[in-house]
Amino acid sequence: MRLTLNLTHACNLGCDYCFAGTARRQEMPSATGRTAIDWAVRRARASGNDTLVVSMMGGEPLLAFDLFDEFATYARRIGEAEGLDVQLQTTTNATLLDGHRLERLAELGAHVAISVDGVPDVHDRTRRTHDGHGTGDAAWAALDRALARLESVSVVVVISPATVDELAATARALAARGVARIVLNPNWSAAWTPPQLEIWRAAYDGVAAEYVAAYRRLAPFELNVFDNAIDLRIRGAENAVHACGFDGADVAVAPSGSVYGCGRAVGEDRDASASLGAMWDGFEVPSAHRSPAIPNACQECALRPRCASRCACANRESSGDAAIPGDVLCWHERTVIPLADEAAATLYRERNTAFLARFYGSPTEVPHAARTCSLV
Repeated sequence: MRLTLNLTHACNLGCDYCFAGTARRQEMPSATGRTAIDWAVRRARASGNDTLVVSMMGGEPLLAFDLFDEFATYARRIGEAEGLDVQLQTTTNATLLDGHRLERLAELGAHVAISVDGVPDVHDRTRRTHDGHGTGDAAWAALDRALARLESVSVVVVISPATVDELAATARALAARGVARIVLNPNWSAAWTPPQLEIWRAAYDGVAAEYVAAYRRLAPFELNVFDNAIDLRIRGAENAVHACGFDGADVAVAPSGSVYGCGRAVGEDRDASASLGAMWDGFEVPSAHRSPAIPNACQECALRPRCASRCACANRESSGDAAIPGDVLCWHERTVIPLADEAAATLYRERNTAFLARFYGSPTEVPHAARTCSLV
């Protein structure tokens, strides 16, 4: 189970594509966060979960680092007393990742996801301060410090029209830095033009080449858009590794105490129709709280079981309707899934030991059951 606490709506950057919306000074009260943690611990135990993931987001969560520390310490104490493995995560722009914060994150064993949209000059196209200053140099310097000090670091790359032309170069630079997990996060709400989609397609060709090359170096990186497609091909839809939060296993709490199906859905916390209720008033996560039904228009698509149209937030951002994938989302899945299959088939034919270990559980032997759904 995952609990996401949106610590604050404040942010020190002014990225115009941010799904969190307009930044404002509103922090989560201590009582709200502790009540949410108490609820999550009870629910995890009642549902038979051994693990509780507590993810803290924003805004920029490092602006509320005292709250982060308080809630992390409280969650560990309360959760572990109930026999839970409490895992801590946060997503940050890293511009405030100073020595004090870095050491405390290391002590807590927290996983840190750092937002990096490209090499410094590319990053500066989209991630600037409110007065227009670039943050690329600061973000990459912080990434280097995090990789040197923390056990678990990932990078989140927002794909937007302004930066997509350098996406392959970004993947190469991150792989060269030793980043073990790259999360590509398309800006679904952008007004993508046909020429920009062609650039995106070419960029994905480059990313695929780097993905294969990294496996051949035996220094692979996780890549959400490829790994999920491959896992779903091999093991079936029930084994999605980057699934939608709208399945009852994720709950997110805004600073106001409003409850949502996942952290991304919180946004500016002004859309009552997207909220499940309020932490203080009581709420339910019904069994029907899950990924949206597959639209009729998608039923005949061969890629449907492996499609990101399961993500309610991606649908809402791309089409305006949580149940309907937009045209760009559909284009994306029709583009990325065949590329993932081609990369996987290449590595399978080569009997790449790192690939076989990651997806089949053995560096040398492919289980007989897995051969029936292999990629060749």
